[in-house]
Amino acid sequence: MTRPNPSPPTRARVQESMTAARKAAFIKALEQCGVVIAAARVASPHSRTGAVSSFRDAARLDTDFAADWADAQELANAKIELEMRRRAIEGDVVETAHGPMVKRSDRLLEVLARHRVPGFEKQLRVDARVDSDIQMVACQELSEGLEKLLPESRADLQRILDREAARTDLAWPDAGSPTIHEHPTSGG
Repeated sequence: MTRPNPSPPTRARVQESMTAARKAAFIKALEQCGVVIAAARVASPHSRTGAVSSFRDAARLDTDFAADWADAQELANAKIELEMRRRAIEGDVVETAHGPMVKRSDRLLEVLARHRVPGFEKQLRVDARVDSDIQMVACQELSEGLEKLLPESRADLQRILDREAARTDLAWPDAGSPTIHEHPTSGG
């Protein structure tokens, strides 16, 4: 015996199964984890797949629920971005053979810069010399893009430049540490 194809969801069928409590549980879980199937499982523990399609159908039929869904995903994304920023700028204290040290992520800082600074990837090039000196050459457009950052973000980047210059004993051509407002080889 073959099963007939189920008819497309109707507003009445979706509203019957999608209570306000289930929608609220889904939105709350989505804000916390940012993963649709995990949020659906929290709101629909009786379903192996979390009834994701039911939530999607409800969002198509209920614009308020769809807006709440978008807001929850935006909040979850913001939490991820804040954690990336914390790890890149503030770092975590880790124990080493020489005692506790703060471990920061330059890679996360690069990802954040690509996201926040227009044209970052095109405007920054790193020239590595055979003698292990590394000189970062920033274009004028990069300086203009950095000016658009919040003052505290510029200050954070300046601290990182200073820390990395001290850590690697970088000797900048103008005999001083570059600032994010200057081209390192322009002499000011």
